[in-house]
Amino acid sequence: MLIYVCDDNPGHQRNIGQLIERFFSDRKVACRIEYFLEGQEMLELSEQEQVCVDAAFIDIEIGEESGIDVAKELLKRHKCSYIIYVSSHKEYVFDVFETSPVDYLVKPLDEQRVLRTLERIYEKERLLQKINLMVGRRGLEIDVDTILYIQSKGRVLHIYTKNDEILTYEKMDGILQRLNEIKPGFIRIHKSYIVNYDHVKAFKGNEVKMDNGLFLNISRPYREAVKKYSIKYIEHKIHNIE
Repeated sequence: MLIYVCDDNPGHQRNIGQLIERFFSDRKVACRIEYFLEGQEMLELSEQEQVCVDAAFIDIEIGEESGIDVAKELLKRHKCSYIIYVSSHKEYVFDVFETSPVDYLVKPLDEQRVLRTLERIYEKERLLQKINLMVGRRGLEIDVDTILYIQSKGRVLHIYTKNDEILTYEKMDGILQRLNEIKPGFIRIHKSYIVNYDHVKAFKGNEVKMDNGLFLNISRPYREAVKKYSIKYIEHKIHNIE
């Protein structure tokens, strides 16, 4: 998970960040948090990194900036899935509907309310089983079940789904971790390939045959890990059937 926290008060940032870290640590889910004192700084990083943010906690008043305007810009650029507003003032609650926030949290923060908000986001992501990726300058939501395999070509990842080829500048290790957090079953078989085990039809020597008929090589450094993972994956499938 990638979460932005934008608040011009470092103490408030720290309080929110600690709750987020605890929530995802308890669920053994990797979470990266980026902190910002200014909305413009947050928008600039989202452009530079070319990634989709899973959630953003945004103060309504960020110095002279409007947190609502910052959120609108983030959404307009397709750079965020869930917006959560944080404010010391209840009167702004009627001004935020246009951005469809997940929640409106009033300072001082109620710890349990924050954790319930995080739980809703977490469950939504798990149920949807979709991954948000930056494709060009826009965000794209992809159903992970449709992904057959991913190939790295230079700095570009080519994601092959049942119907499309999608190009993104995500990193191999990063996308592998994110996919398995959403739905376990993705493994690296080569420095240039990640496969979705649900679409592996057979093993032929040191190759995997995908269900679209394509053969992909399992390179030597990954063979033992692939073998062990295959056993665990089959055992997991059998257990679920039983």
